[in-house]
Amino acid sequence: MDSILKAEHPAITPTELRSVPIIDLRGKTPTNAKYTWSSLKGFRDMSTVTDIIMHHSGMSKLSSVAYDDITWINRIATAHINSTKNIPGGDPGFPYALFVRNGKLYVVNDVNYLTYGVSDHNVQSVHICVDGDYANYDKLADQDRKALYAAYFVVKAALPAFKNLFSHKELAPTSCPGYDMAQVRSYIDNVEEQMDYNASQSADRVTAYAFAERVDDLGKRLTDPKWGPEARRKVMLLAPAIKETAGDARTAESIVARVTDLYKKALSGNFADEATRKLLICADAGKEFGLI
Repeated sequence: MDSILKAEHPAITPTELRSVPIIDLRGKTPTNAKYTWSSLKGFRDMSTVTDIIMHHSGMSKLSSVAYDDITWINRIATAHINSTKNIPGGDPGFPYALFVRNGKLYVVNDVNYLTYGVSDHNVQSVHICVDGDYANYDKLADQDRKALYAAYFVVKAALPAFKNLFSHKELAPTSCPGYDMAQVRSYIDNVEEQMDYNASQSADRVTAYAFAERVDDLGKRLTDPKWGPEARRKVMLLAPAIKETAGDARTAESIVARVTDLYKKALSGNFADEATRKLLICADAGKEFGLI
């Protein structure tokens, strides 16, 4: 089955996080000789995968400082294979989909694998882990914080049914992940609200510009022997909306001139937002009369 999660920054990743390196380790870490995550549980229906859960490894950075990233990831995978905590034969392998260490983001499992991260919450969840023990020893470094945030957006982009972000300790009695989830959520909420606003603004400008271009076309037809009368009638339908924007609505020509002036201001300058707002008032009237 093809990978669902792409080892690259999706469109929703904020610009300031796009410098985080993403390394694809899928199929390159130790696995249990008896089974893999996919052979043990099969592939998940992605419409049922709704949650992202954040973890820490629970091992201090000092304890692993002698190991490079890949060696350390392999050691964690091997430790889970040898552990009988979850099932008698040991875990299939590395338990997290994404792993953060030294400012890098490692994709270790695909999101359609069911892995063990939080008892009774694994069916619907994807697990992200940051190396370190943030409950007792370590402080989340800026580079790892950026990679953690980037991991959230990478996973979210692969989850069509995403609903919830949790920390491990919000679902089970544990100190994991140790770092401040309020700070994590504050960053994510701020970024996502701004993205929603920008998308809304972009959609508004598309509507406003399309309306202005339609009126410009009608303005060019005002003197056309064939289409002039109909173009004039349609432009005059906008008179009440033009008056609402404090524009001159006495003639079709003055209406076209007002829309042209608002369009120019909407494209640039200190009055772009206000001009766009007024164009949208007129555009609503244009929609009502079937002009756009």
